Amino acid sequence: MKKALLLLLAALLSGCSSENNLIQIFAMDQTAPVITFVEKPYLVEGQYDLNKLAIVTDISNFTVETMAESADENHIEVCVEAEDEYQNSSTLCKTYALIRDDEFMMYDLQNNTPDELVEQYLDHHDLDSDSIGFFYQNTVSGAAYLYNGSELFTGASTIKVPLAMLYTDMIHADKLSYTTVLQFIEEDIEAGGGRTALDNAVNSALSVDYLLQQSIMNSDNTATNILLRNYNRFTKDLFRMDYAAFYPKRYPAAFYSENLITAELMLNVIRSLYQNAEDYAKIIRDMKEAEPDAYFKQLIDDIEIAHKYGLYGNVEHDMGILYTEEPILLGVFTKDIINSKQVIAELARMMELYAAVHYGENV
Repeated sequence: MKKALLLLLAALLSGCSSENNLIQIFAMDQTAPVITFVEKPYLVEGQYDLNKLAIVTDISNFTVETMAESADENHIEVCVEAEDEYQNSSTLCKTYALIRDDEFMMYDLQNNTPDELVEQYLDHHDLDSDSIGFFYQNTVSGAAYLYNGSELFTGASTIKVPLAMLYTDMIHADKLSYTTVLQFIEEDIEAGGGRTALDNAVNSALSVDYLLQQSIMNSDNTATNILLRNYNRFTKDLFRMDYAAFYPKRYPAAFYSENLITAELMLNVIRSLYQNAEDYAKIIRDMKEAEPDAYFKQLIDDIEIAHKYGLYGNVEHDMGILYTEEPILLGVFTKDIINSKQVIAELARMMELYAAVHYGENV
């Protein structure tokens, strides 16, 4: 205010006392800086920059001071004071939920990308760099990251997701329906989860709807074998050819005869699943019900997750959709890791925190 009065006096003394000049001076004097806080689902302790939590705007030059103090064990209050060159000032405070996770304090989630964090995790746990394939995508910004994206892994049960999607595509194309029945024969029986072989007699006729649900929700190998054996009844193409079309490129010959996957291919599968959620609603529903306390869900219990795990011999995987504030697509594929379930769970938790740290930043 004092500066504005001095400017007014100077204007009067210089003869520049027109109505427009006086209005401009008083308008500038009366406009205080506007403070707008950035919305965040929560802050991660040690992983936020106070100076990036608020946006200050004003028509003149201004200074900003940001302070923070603990509101309680699980919240932090951030206050911003701004003053412009005409001594107009404003103050605004906001309380954020605060997450403390000591396991991940050593990682700089602010200044590293997901693939860089995976590499740091492997180094910290003395794991081979070729023991993990990985994908991450923010569905709002579209930013995607791969680690060993083109490396071939045995697919195990993750292959059941594209199989279910391709069956669903054929249903939508009226080549069959959910009520179409497929015969269950003895050669289809394979140990694993699910109830297909336990609850149904050999030579039973089972609906496609039942088989798809058993395959995804319970990772039923017998149901999956029935679906695979009957795939060519409804299309002239081979399943592996249709599956490869999710990410067209030149694959080695073994890809078309063995259950092989890559992280970049499975990113495209999960991306298609997410982008066409209405078409694949049944699959996503079953993926949300699957493995409620394991893999991605082992250390995450506050958000919805649609996922499909895979376990066979020395490989163990999980992939799916984490419904964070800005949903993320995530895949972790491991081989020759003794505690692979824990590794998968920890990387999922790290990426959940990463997504929260960068919420709204288009990364």
